[in-house]
Amino acid sequence: MVLQARENFAGLMSSIRGFQLIAVIALTVLLSSCQSAINERKQSASQNAVRSSGTVVFEPNSPILKELKITRVKQRKLAHLVEANAQLQPNANSVTRINPPIAGQVSSICANLGDSVRSGQLLATINSREVGVMIADLINEETEINAILSRELLDLDYELKRLEAQVDLDSKRYSRARLLFDEKIGSRAELETTETELMKNELIIQATCAKRIKLQNVADEKKRLARLALKQRLKVLGMTPAAVDKIIASKSIVNALPICTPQAGIVLERNVNDGELADPSKTLFVIDDIDNLWLVADIFEKDIKYIDVGKDVDFVVDSFPEEHFRARLDYVAGTINPDTRTLPVRCTVSNKGLKLKPKMFARMRIHVAEKLVPSIPRTAIQNIGTRKVVYFAISKNTFKQTEVVLGQESGDFVEVVSGLKLGDQVVAEDTFKLMAQSARLTHL
Repeated sequence: MVLQARENFAGLMSSIRGFQLIAVIALTVLLSSCQSAINERKQSASQNAVRSSGTVVFEPNSPILKELKITRVKQRKLAHLVEANAQLQPNANSVTRINPPIAGQVSSICANLGDSVRSGQLLATINSREVGVMIADLINEETEINAILSRELLDLDYELKRLEAQVDLDSKRYSRARLLFDEKIGSRAELETTETELMKNELIIQATCAKRIKLQNVADEKKRLARLALKQRLKVLGMTPAAVDKIIASKSIVNALPICTPQAGIVLERNVNDGELADPSKTLFVIDDIDNLWLVADIFEKDIKYIDVGKDVDFVVDSFPEEHFRARLDYVAGTINPDTRTLPVRCTVSNKGLKLKPKMFARMRIHVAEKLVPSIPRTAIQNIGTRKVVYFAISKNTFKQTEVVLGQESGDFVEVVSGLKLGDQVVAEDTFKLMAQSARLTHL
């Protein structure tokens, strides 16, 4: 019985060893298959490239090599630029601040913030007692002039009628004296006396008529001067001559004073509402012709030696990052700011399309000179986070990812400050393919 048990145990152990052997063989085959799949994946993804320590190596017959363009680090004349942060501001020479010329209450608002306005357009209306007083004074002055003139003309007309009657009587006396003298009845002395009296009274009538005309002319001139004075005073306050003529013709007393813009532009500020009290110290509106703006910046002290009026400038704004706007320096301050140790500069920017807006921030570059520096094409550079990298050609099929420090940009080229030396070969175009290969190999 013991012997039988031993035989059964031996058979069981033999069967277990057989199963273990089969399991080992199966596991070996499975691992070999997985490793083969991984190798095939790496080979397919890298297109025959192998990477180690930031270096990408291609097989000599890799199709990628035919697509890569290689260039050398060369000395090139690049524009030397002074860069600064800048801000667009309204052109102070084109900005109009509109204050009421007289105290009053705002009765209406005709323009809002951001509106485009034309020259002479009504912005608001102010009711002012002083305007009504000016118009009332003119009406009273004209009334007084007319009253005085009427009294004087009445007296002259009475005198004229008396003189005309006297001349008629003198004419009859002269005719009778003439008849008697012709008949040898009257004397020559009487004839001459009547003739003299007639001529005297006729001259008095002529003088009286001339005086009447003169009185009328003097009165008209007084009224004209009074109206002209009112027109000039109201014109200074913003009222048009046509509006004053209408008021004078209707003899109506008005208190409304129009507030108009003297120039076309955009309403940059509106600082008043209906019903508010206003006086000459308060700015109601700010109008700016934004066809031209100022770009202002502060230049660091180390760059002042390069800055002169007339230097070309280009700048970009965040709203149009791909567009370079151009201008020219037209103002360089005579002294530096003692607090910031910077020099204020300014240029006038044409803004015909009205793309640019006041208060926009900009990155200004002033073209101050040209200098010979090591440079590479901008297309050779890739960004990896905050780093700038290029692919340095070690051999025909081996490339190393190299970090570089860059300087000034000019056109299609950029200055190399460090990371490469003259004569080094780098991939000039399609570097994203190498960067993609490096990324894939990193994750395998």
